[in-house]
Amino acid sequence: SDSMAQLSDIKIIAWAQEDGVPGPGVAEPPLLPDVEVYQAAIMPWPFPTGEPGTTTIPFFDDFPTTTIDQTLWTGIDDAEINDLGMNEPSGSYSLNLDGSADGGDAARTAIINFTNYPDFVVEYQYQQTGGGYPPAAGDDLVVEYLNSSDVWVELARYAGSGGDMTTFAAAYHAVTAVDAMHDGLRIQFRVESFEAGKDDWFVDDVEIWSDADVTAPSPAPSFATPPTPVSTTSLTMTSTVATDDTPPVEYYFWTSPFATPSGHTSPWQEDTTYADVSLVPNTSYTYVVRARDGAIPVPNQTGFSIPSAASTYVETPTGIQDVSITETSIEVTALGTFTNPTEGDTGLYFSWELLDATPIGNSGWVATDATVTAGGLTAGTTYRFRAISRNRDSQTDPAGEATAEFTTNGAACACFGDLNTSNTVDGNDIALFVEMYLGATPIDPCADFPPAGSPLDAGDLVDFVTRLLEDAACS
Repeated sequence: SDSMAQLSDIKIIAWAQEDGVPGPGVAEPPLLPDVEVYQAAIMPWPFPTGEPGTTTIPFFDDFPTTTIDQTLWTGIDDAEINDLGMNEPSGSYSLNLDGSADGGDAARTAIINFTNYPDFVVEYQYQQTGGGYPPAAGDDLVVEYLNSSDVWVELARYAGSGGDMTTFAAAYHAVTAVDAMHDGLRIQFRVESFEAGKDDWFVDDVEIWSDADVTAPSPAPSFATPPTPVSTTSLTMTSTVATDDTPPVEYYFWTSPFATPSGHTSPWQEDTTYADVSLVPNTSYTYVVRARDGAIPVPNQTGFSIPSAASTYVETPTGIQDVSITETSIEVTALGTFTNPTEGDTGLYFSWELLDATPIGNSGWVATDATVTAGGLTAGTTYRFRAISRNRDSQTDPAGEATAEFTTNGAACACFGDLNTSNTVDGNDIALFVEMYLGATPIDPCADFPPAGSPLDAGDLVDFVTRLLEDAACS
């Protein structure tokens, strides 16, 4: 009893010395050096009892039956659940702790991991005596938590001299001590009394939780719209939406600052869409996204999403330049400077048409420095050329196009309507025109009256009939 009155003085001390050397109190053989003994560890009272069970928060037990829930309470020293309490706050039962030959009953919770929490709260109701045996001075009810050094730290002490109670009193403890926020936290209720079966205390409606939000937004974000080019110097992207009980949810778009050239990481923002600007044309950039909530003092963050990459658009040609023109061909190249012209699928696409938008031909995708020849053209005819570019990812800027018009050398036709080269437009030309008009034979340039266009249309028919009625002679 003298030792139990000074619980802080009770310790187990472990000693260690070099292997093979006799310990203290053992006669040493002759000629052995003095024994060196080291204090290796100290374990203070109360000693761990090998109770490894775990539970989670929120923790709640209103002791609904007389059977102790061993998933919540893994350390029971003679405590029991019964109906000796008076006016329980819930149900008919409460936890009863009284004196014992070992110094008092006790009940310890299972281990709770509070590593990621900044605080915890313990709430319960207690009663002295109730329908049991009244405690005396010194027969106290003690509430403690087990800290990170495996030392029980007192949260509250209710004096046995406080007097009998016929109702329960509520207690609330908010704990922010650093040593409480660890992976082995436990709460203990115990009575200090050596009088077995006497000095009754009752505990009911035990709750343990945290006021802190330690849950990250959910679901963890990914890209609803992956990085997408907007121009030669900007990309845009949109995250999926995450939600959280502690708003606001903010998003963070990250790209590596070590890339060459480097993109730009966003600030934390509530907008799910981010546009990165001032980038290099036709260059690939990779991004990831994560989210966080508004928890204080430390927001909870999700992990990063799977990376997603995109390239800015390559520059649009500034113009189209003719290299060589004959009566049947036009050779062109594109003007302008193109970034990373040999990377990926970077290239240009030329197409040419008549002025009435009738398509004539195209180059397919070629290198940005390629020279393209449009052949099989009609002499003295004007053609409109178009050039578009695509970036290293085969993406084309829909707003980017260069155009130019060039005319082949020579006359398109010396005498329109003269299809048999008789120098006169007469009945001998009718069958030839009809065959060309119906598409049965290739179109002679002299059947295609200005403005030129293919196939022959009603305007060409009217012009031919007019020349025919005039029985026009070619000059």
